[in-house]
Amino acid sequence: MFITIKEILALPLFRESKVIAGENSVNRRVQWVVSVYNSHFFSQVKQDYLAVVPNYILNDINIERYLKDETIAGSFSGLLIHGRASPERKKKLIDFTREYGCPVIEIPDTINFSLIAKTILNEITARQVSFLQYSETLDYQLSKAILHNQGLNKIAKTLADSIGRKVRIFDNEFNIITSASPKDTDGADYYPISAIECQKEVSALVESRLIEKVRGSKIPLKILTMDKKGIPKQLICKIHAEDQELGYISVLQGEKQFTEFDLITVNHTAAIIGLELLKNKTLMYTVTDTTSRFISEILTAPKTDTNELKEKVHYLGLSMVQKYLLLSIDFYNGKRDFIIAKLKQDLGDMFFPIIGCVDDILVVLFPLNEDYEFKAISERLTKKHKSFIEKGLNISIGVSVQPRKLLDLKESYKEACSALKIGREIFGEGFVVFYDDVRIYDLLLNVSNRELLTELKNRYIKKLVDYDAANLSDLVHTLEVFLHNHLNYTRTSNDLFIHRQTLRYRLQRIKEILNIDFNRYTDVLGMELALMVNNLDKKGGVDRDGKR
Repeated sequence: MFITIKEILALPLFRESKVIAGENSVNRRVQWVVSVYNSHFFSQVKQDYLAVVPNYILNDINIERYLKDETIAGSFSGLLIHGRASPERKKKLIDFTREYGCPVIEIPDTINFSLIAKTILNEITARQVSFLQYSETLDYQLSKAILHNQGLNKIAKTLADSIGRKVRIFDNEFNIITSASPKDTDGADYYPISAIECQKEVSALVESRLIEKVRGSKIPLKILTMDKKGIPKQLICKIHAEDQELGYISVLQGEKQFTEFDLITVNHTAAIIGLELLKNKTLMYTVTDTTSRFISEILTAPKTDTNELKEKVHYLGLSMVQKYLLLSIDFYNGKRDFIIAKLKQDLGDMFFPIIGCVDDILVVLFPLNEDYEFKAISERLTKKHKSFIEKGLNISIGVSVQPRKLLDLKESYKEACSALKIGREIFGEGFVVFYDDVRIYDLLLNVSNRELLTELKNRYIKKLVDYDAANLSDLVHTLEVFLHNHLNYTRTSNDLFIHRQTLRYRLQRIKEILNIDFNRYTDVLGMELALMVNNLDKKGGVDRDGKR
């Protein structure tokens, strides 16, 4: 599975590129593309790798040392220089290629790395498809789907239409990626396809020990499940590519028995899906690793608008004037890759997220222009988080206050991480917290004299807390909901599912216990702050002595 440099140069994206050295070596083959973000990344370049080198890297004093290392220089296929090289730089590169015969190509700086990698990897993957031996009709249909970059959804639909059965594609952890129904059905599902139903099915597979057979199978088309409680009759085919196990196809049997043609069709489709999954996975790794290094640099380096920074921003297809909303995502069950893929799939149609990983925290940048976009993404995030939780992906999300330019993202990162920290104090795990909603909590957590917080709690709500404990009542919660609803009786009674008269009785009892007046602003403010301290206290944020 490879492409030559000469063939890469013939692709439309590279028509304005120029070979400045090693013209006689353009028939070298390329199996992978890597970004040389810093000069020491040359040491990670392997056999048949094409190295994409940003122009600013050529100024690095260490580059000559790496290029003169025979082990390194003799391994990669060629160098793509992002941007026009100066005459002095060209001379050094020509001297280098004279010794090792390595092609050096200038590419316009208007092309960003993500597009370079995607174009070349798509072409490599497409070439592999032509070597697969399967029926002429299926070959045409599936090749069209993948060569036109129509993705897994189209491939799954092509398979479903070809064999007249419902198809599901899972990742390696049996999270559903996509599904399709045949075109000749009236839409009535003989088995529901949803994330929740699929998770129930996987649980049933685990209980019946069938999943061990599926995962342990060396032959892709081995497992045909029988009708059992929670498990439909289906053919489960393991998806392989490049010796990696990437997922599973599940084809539901329905009313028809599986034929030999069905088995061959599913087998060939599994090979194509494997290539598509491998392409998506490796492209995601490449782009995510590159953006991770850049995001980490932006969040830690001094705030300086240098030419080198501008080159990096341009190289990654970002903008110095664009504003970005920043999210920090904490994940607890090691499914980083799946979370990244789902974020891009479910939010990328509208907001085009830039995702990196900094200190085991996912950092997501959303380019936003208007306030309504902030509201829209907030709503989508909340819904998406709920679906993650339903799939058993226990993640927490901290959101910064507002979109900012790249050079100001340090403040956004601080806000998002503070939102995560406060969320852990209050909710534990599995939440979405907007920093703007919890900045008062941040203020309370940073009060140096913790005894003041305990005094605040004792003054305004301690008697009520003690009353609830002694009488097994829940007046503290009633007070909290009432204050949250800005002292509105109707909304509070609706939220608590009680009659207005019952609410009035409870509030009268609260006033008597605490000796407060809801018409006095200082009392209302004091109770709100005291309840916040109480929430932190319950989660270990502030102890009984006023210490964290």
